[in-house]
Amino acid sequence: MENIRKFIMVSLLIFLILTIGITCWYILSLNYLEKYDLKNTIKIVTQIGFIGAIIPSLTISLMYYFIIKIKNKLLLLFLMIILIIFLIFQVYWISINLFFYDIKGPQSFLQSLLEAF
Repeated sequence: MENIRKFIMVSLLIFLILTIGITCWYILSLNYLEKYDLKNTIKIVTQIGFIGAIIPSLTISLMYYFIIKIKNKLLLLFLMIILIIFLIFQVYWISINLFFYDIKGPQSFLQSLLEAF
């Protein structure tokens, strides 16, 4: 029971850190000329931060789970390599979509991410 609680806490912490990081990166790097108030910041956190942090946080949590559960070192190495490649693709995909996403546009960030598929 303690391991499940620890895993959930680590996963939530990873999700929170990624949400804050993606939100700050969007505000500071891409739209630094606009003035943001609390309403726009909350909109950015909900539309961009939460959506952008879901898939990478699940991948990192899966890595953490595999490290704890899998004892075969070769299988663990193979899975880690696959997940790291997948994580690099996710970061690239989210970064490109953040670069071209307009918060004031009619399209949500989730729709922007799913356009590639």
